Amino acid sequence: MQLIKITKIERKRLFTLVLCLLLAIFAWLMMILNKTYLHPIKAVLIYENVPKKSGFKPLQSDTVILKVNSTGWQLMFSKMNSEIRTLKVDLKELETENKVFLIHQLRKINQKRTQKILSIDPSVLYFDFSTQYSKQIPIRFVNEISFLKPYGLLKEPSLYPKFVTVYGEKKWVDSLKFWNTNECKVLKLEKDTTFSIALKNDDKHRFNIYPNRIKISIEVDEYTEKELDIPIKIANNKHFDNVKIWPKTAKCVVLVPLSRYKYINEKSIELSVDLLEWREKKHTNLSVKQTRLANQCKMVSMVPNVVDFIIEK
Repeated sequence: MQLIKITKIERKRLFTLVLCLLLAIFAWLMMILNKTYLHPIKAVLIYENVPKKSGFKPLQSDTVILKVNSTGWQLMFSKMNSEIRTLKVDLKELETENKVFLIHQLRKINQKRTQKILSIDPSVLYFDFSTQYSKQIPIRFVNEISFLKPYGLLKEPSLYPKFVTVYGEKKWVDSLKFWNTNECKVLKLEKDTTFSIALKNDDKHRFNIYPNRIKISIEVDEYTEKELDIPIKIANNKHFDNVKIWPKTAKCVVLVPLSRYKYINEKSIELSVDLLEWREKKHTNLSVKQTRLANQCKMVSMVPNVVDFIIEK
C-alpha cells in the first residue's frame, strides 16, 4: 500500500491547524475555569468557646451543607483543600441562648476563608441543656510508636492537658474511667516530636468534652548497652542464718539512654535470691531475680540466672 506523501508546505499547514486547535481548547478551558460557580459542600462542625460550666447536647448532626461561591480552579482543587471541609462555630451565644445563629457568624467566618460561603444549611443550631453534670477524667493516648535503631522512648509520652472535662447525664458520666484519643501511628522516630491530636468522638452523643484536642510530646534518645557487676542480695533470711552464695555478683547487660549513661551504675539495679525456695520448695540452688531496675533501662542479659549456696547454723 502506497503511503500518502505530505509536502513541506502541507506539514506546515497541518502543524498550524493543530496548534490553533490546541490554543482554542486551552482558551476555552481558561474561560471555564475562571468562571464563578455556586456549589454545595458538606462540612464538619468544630466548636469554639465551648461553655465550660454546663453540659449541653447538640440536637442536630455535626455536619452542615455550605453553599460556596468558587471559581472553576477552586472547584478542581477543592478535594485537596481541607479548609472547606470543616466549619468553626463560635458557641459564645449559648451563654444566653439555647441556639446559635450561623448567619450571625457568616461574615467572621468568610474573613478567614478563601472561598466565600453564601449560606449554611441548617442556619440555626439547637442545643439541649437538660444535663448539667461534669467530671474530670484522665486521657489515654491510643498509639502505635516505633523507632529507628538504636533509638527508643526516653519516658512515657507527655499529655497536655492530662485530663478532659466531660459533660452529660450523671449515670453516664460516672461510668467513665478515662477518655481515649484518636488512634495515632508515629513510626520510625529518631528525634523528639510534638504534635496535637483530637480526642475520640462520642458516637452515641451522650457526652460533650472539653478540650477536644490535646498536645502530645514524645522524647526520644539513642540507646546503647552497658555492662555492670551487680551484688546479689538475700531475701527472706528470717532466722538470721549465715548464708553464703556463689557467685556473689551477676554480670548484667542493660540498654540505657545515652543522656543517662553516666548515671546508671550498680545502684540502679537490684538483684536478689529468695531463701523460701530452699525452705519451702527444697531447691538445691537459688534463682536470681531482678527486683529493681532504673527507669528508661531495659535488661538485655544476666549471668548467672541461678547461684549455689551454703547455710551455716
